[in-house]
Amino acid sequence: MSKDTYRNLAEHLNAMPQGFPKTKSGIEIRILKKIFTKEEAEVASQMKLMPENADQVAERLGREPKEMAELLERMTSKGQLMGMGPKDGRMYSAFPFIAGVHEFQLPRVDREYAELFEQYFEEAYADAVGKEAPSQVRIYPVEQAITAELTVLPFEKVSSMVEKAQAWAVADCICRKEKQILGEGCGATMNNCIAFSADPHGFDIDYRGARKASKEEVLELLKKAEEEGLVHTSWNVQDSHVFVCNCCTCCCLVLRGIKKAPNFAARSNYYAQIDADTCAACGVCADERCPMQAIDARNEHYEVNRERCIGCGVCVVTCPSGALSLVRKDEAEIDIPPDNIVAWTMEKAQKTGRTMEGLI
Repeated sequence: MSKDTYRNLAEHLNAMPQGFPKTKSGIEIRILKKIFTKEEAEVASQMKLMPENADQVAERLGREPKEMAELLERMTSKGQLMGMGPKDGRMYSAFPFIAGVHEFQLPRVDREYAELFEQYFEEAYADAVGKEAPSQVRIYPVEQAITAELTVLPFEKVSSMVEKAQAWAVADCICRKEKQILGEGCGATMNNCIAFSADPHGFDIDYRGARKASKEEVLELLKKAEEEGLVHTSWNVQDSHVFVCNCCTCCCLVLRGIKKAPNFAARSNYYAQIDADTCAACGVCADERCPMQAIDARNEHYEVNRERCIGCGVCVVTCPSGALSLVRKDEAEIDIPPDNIVAWTMEKAQKTGRTMEGLI
């Protein structure tokens, strides 16, 4: 096999709209060597975004079908490829690095991997990803903070995503796990990264250390996350969501990314507002709840800095005086994401200039 196998895979991943930027240090190659064997890297670098079955991949790559099927299944279980459907008819496709390969390394993450990823995040991801619209992920508001008078579009409710699904699973948050390994963890709930599928067999395959869960359990986890002040994030699309992350600013990639690159994630279509007349100036919102340090003291009351507010609503639900509320943005500010992940992929590729060579 060529010594350039891992560089080929890095370029293949970077050809995707989500990107996998090259760094001066080459840390991305060390990450890939940690995740993939050379054989796995060679296969992954030739996978398409359009799903194929094992026989189709074997024919295209000139491999023996049974051997190829076993390898693809093994790579899927290791989070190196996307696998869809029951095992007998499984379809396989390329996986972006984020959200994708990285998150699915949860069962295998160790100190070495955590250190490699932290270095990569600092060198490349925070500054090189998310600058061009549409953003890859989106902030979804706490539903308890959305009053009956506010207009709410179907895609803006995380509960709607969960209700539409046919299968659900829960896994640890890889961001918090990595930080814990590095001795920098927080006290937020670890086991609350939620996945769901429109396919009743969506979680028949063993990957990511996830466990199957009921819809009711998942909805309870969302409520608990809101009580903890965690921020809901998911794909920046109107439909075809498959996960909800519950993020904290100290550990999680998305909120840390926003602080480094404002367009890393799309903000919700709301912003927090404080009624100065009823504000008790207790400081709970600023000191304990706001993940973006977007609330400042103003003499005898507090005030929201709209430039920093991401519209998550976690400050609203614990305001003792009821002075805080979510307000819907003016129509000119409303951001409507692409219809689904396919539309997002095409729009992102056009905006970034990525050709997706070898992927379609």
